[in-house]
Amino acid sequence: MSTKNHPADIAVALIAVVLSLATATESQSATTVPVQWGGNGHWYQVITMSSPLCWTQCRDSAVALGGYLACINSAQEDSFIVDSLNPPPIAALVGGYEPQNNGVWVWVCGDTFYVNGDCSGYCNWNVGEPNNSGGVENYLTIFAHGAASFPGTWNDVADCVGPNEASFIVEYPCNCIHQGDLAQNRGDGVIDVFDVIAEIAIAFSGEPDLYDPFCPTTRGDVNNDTVTDVFDVIYLIDHAFSGGPTPADPCNP
Repeated sequence: MSTKNHPADIAVALIAVVLSLATATESQSATTVPVQWGGNGHWYQVITMSSPLCWTQCRDSAVALGGYLACINSAQEDSFIVDSLNPPPIAALVGGYEPQNNGVWVWVCGDTFYVNGDCSGYCNWNVGEPNNSGGVENYLTIFAHGAASFPGTWNDVADCVGPNEASFIVEYPCNCIHQGDLAQNRGDGVIDVFDVIAEIAIAFSGEPDLYDPFCPTTRGDVNNDTVTDVFDVIYLIDHAFSGGPTPADPCNP
């Protein structure tokens, strides 16, 4: 008599394990679904942290997601970010910075946009900015509609900022995020217990991955064998607690 477990039995056991882990795990961020801007075909996403982070941390998180902090190259792109995304609470970190503290501002994408009082590319500083208060304000934020009379304008801030800048904008040149980042808070850059729970639901529902409105591959098929099943769940559990992305990520292979 065979003692081989049925996939459904394995799933029940996995659900029990995952749910027990979930009780001790909290989501560290809230995200919007990425939105595409027709001006360049890129996708943009707001990530709001439960507590403020440093600009350098947000930059690294954006790269880990397969994108980068947003580079704003026109008034139209600026308006799209503010009007379509409206990051909370009143401002969001974006990809501009002053690497040498010498009045020269560049985007993480590589372009210089402001040199000692002159805009060499598109810029939209708020009145009196950049003022480099304390000699440490070398990073860029964009004001949202919560800033009342000046949404869309820019401010320079220190690396580690206050509660007004608890969100950041990620720009994606391609139209997907890490395969395996499946839960409704997907795009947080972490493959974790919530993604495992979502994977279990996907693997045994027979339905497509509902958290994937635009990615060209099936995000639930994390082991790339063309089927979303219990083996993907096992694979994802391994990656959820290893700290790394799945190798099946089409944005960041």
